[in-house]
Amino acid sequence: MSISKSEVRLADTNSISRTGVFTMRNSASQVSRSPGYEFEDLIVNELEPGAVFIQPPEVAACQLGLRAKRWLKHRNIPTGDFNFGAQTRSMGHDLDLFFTAPAFPADLLALTTLHDWRKRSRVAVCYLQELWIYEFDKQLPGVADILRQFDHVFVGLYHTAEALSKRLGIKVEYMPLGIDAEMWNPYRGVPKPRDIDVCAIGNMDPVTHD
Repeated sequence: MSISKSEVRLADTNSISRTGVFTMRNSASQVSRSPGYEFEDLIVNELEPGAVFIQPPEVAACQLGLRAKRWLKHRNIPTGDFNFGAQTRSMGHDLDLFFTAPAFPADLLALTTLHDWRKRSRVAVCYLQELWIYEFDKQLPGVADILRQFDHVFVGLYHTAEALSKRLGIKVEYMPLGIDAEMWNPYRGVPKPRDIDVCAIGNMDPVTHD
């Protein structure tokens, strides 16, 4: 999929939808976020007919105010509902299901720009794509209270689920990431020998490397 800015269906006061998917696609276009955006596309375009994308206000795209809020919260400095210049607005309408799958926990701070997202969502579900236990102290300040507002929290890392559940005092369940390998096969339907290449970035066990 293209990770450039895309035209999406936004929730507004004139539409009625069962499901809303909160997305950062028009304000965060890093390639690493592609699997999450593909997951969102699957929900909106195939799994939930009539579902809509919900985005933070345009002013929040710069993230400056939200980064300032995160910096203060990390140091246990109260910020209240102040968004440091980030625009806030209503979500637009009521939903049966509000879903978000942040690539990074800090993305959840963008929810503070939708002042009524929780009030207008009958059920709210969050799927954290990645959160490592050793980063809890760095990543959780400022977003822990937001996570506790969800009815269901899932995480893509097995050992993180139990540790996060104890840290937040809520149930956190493990749900692994998956990929449609056939969709990305450039030789689909073409009988051709295929080589297997391996690319690893970061530390690697010497035995495995050999």
